[in-house]
Amino acid sequence: MAYGPAWRALGGGWFVPRSADPTVEQRILEVATVAGAVTTGSAALTGWAALRLHGALYFGDDPAPGRPVEVVDPTRQLRATSGRRPSRAALPAGDVAVVAGVRCTRPERALVDELRHLPDPVERVVAVDMAFAAHLTSVHRLRRGPGPPWA
Repeated sequence: MAYGPAWRALGGGWFVPRSADPTVEQRILEVATVAGAVTTGSAALTGWAALRLHGALYFGDDPAPGRPVEVVDPTRQLRATSGRRPSRAALPAGDVAVVAGVRCTRPERALVDELRHLPDPVERVVAVDMAFAAHLTSVHRLRRGPGPPWA
């Protein structure tokens, strides 16, 4: 039933109706599903997509709507696509939170991962300001460094 003009293949045996709204959240969910970052997978979204799911709604509404979603999975070699940037960086359990059924890095890790890919210092400051404005993290928590938020 999923084959035909009313469906669009995502990959990995996943299909989505062509009528699905092309929102930022839909794009994030599609990448998460194919990459195995839904509730029980080994992957997790990070960077701007994780920050968006945590509630920083300005992430994803940028002038480069084609920016790839970064996916961290230390156990598998994911293929890069136009919509996905894979990473095999370490992913401690304390760095992962499930948001709306999607495994994401916690905000501090997601923000640091996002900053690594922004070439302009002004863009980095804007990203930090957006995370602070959404009350996702603070200077204190960023300075504390890696580890679970309860440490």
